[in-house]
Amino acid sequence: MANENENTGIEEIFDEVEDRDEDLGFEDEPRAELDAEEAESALAGLRRTLLAIPDSEVRPFRVSVTKAVGMGLSYAQAYAEDRALFQRTFTIEAFDPLRYDDLGDRAKAFWRADIQMRQELDVDGPLSPMIEEAEPLRLKLMKAAIYLWSEDPDLGDVVESIRKGRGRSDHADDLGRLAALLDERWDEVEDKCGVTREDIARAEKLGAGMLELLSPARVEIVDEVRDLRNRAAEHLRRGIEGIHDAASYLFRNDAAKLERYPSLFVHGKRKRSNGGGATEDAPDSDVGAPAVPAASPEPSRQDPAIQSGKVGAIA
Repeated sequence: MANENENTGIEEIFDEVEDRDEDLGFEDEPRAELDAEEAESALAGLRRTLLAIPDSEVRPFRVSVTKAVGMGLSYAQAYAEDRALFQRTFTIEAFDPLRYDDLGDRAKAFWRADIQMRQELDVDGPLSPMIEEAEPLRLKLMKAAIYLWSEDPDLGDVVESIRKGRGRSDHADDLGRLAALLDERWDEVEDKCGVTREDIARAEKLGAGMLELLSPARVEIVDEVRDLRNRAAEHLRRGIEGIHDAASYLFRNDAAKLERYPSLFVHGKRKRSNGGGATEDAPDSDVGAPAVPAASPEPSRQDPAIQSGKVGAIA
């Protein structure tokens, strides 16, 4: 029987992502339409930059993928049109336009990294038909193993340990162990238990395939792609927030222009009761924004430096 704790890491990852998607409504969300090759190229081009972000600065990102990517691409287009205004208004220390020219690539990279993570997490996609095939095959081979046990009491511990297997990883391991046992004692079960050589070969191959999908090595792969996805989200977030903060000053007297640079976290208006049954507009809070933001190299709208348009620091 396989180690019970061997695959808890990957199952916890599955549960965490499924819970998050259910809470945020990601599952039924339409996927943005982007060129896959362009997105793959963008992710490859930014990989070194993403990996250089300190772990402590990768913040939780609880914004839907469609919204974040769509906003990033929209920002990139608006910024390209207004870039000259940004450059004339701010000193290079306060706002370096070159640092935001890649915003479109940041959005594409995040889109690709999210897809890559979900593909690795979708273990139940290829695993489901394997489980469906494995269950009756395991039962068939188990009956043959019990027959051998009835003929040879010394096999009791071996067969009992296989029978105690629970869960997907144990069943995958059981197929391999049953295949090995029946192959070794083939002369004793041939033409007696309905098991064929093909069944044994199929069990060996199927068990190995299932274990590969559930192995600790996959946990490491999933961790890596999830980390890259989170870093891509942080990089996109920094780009959007940096331009948003600068645009809030630059277009403070131009509402039409400022509408092109909305907040990443503020949603539309909602109604609240004023106590007398009537309702009034109430802005949403910054849903998903951390209570205490980590230090960010992007300018802040609360910073007098960005308000003056003269000095500031952008990493």
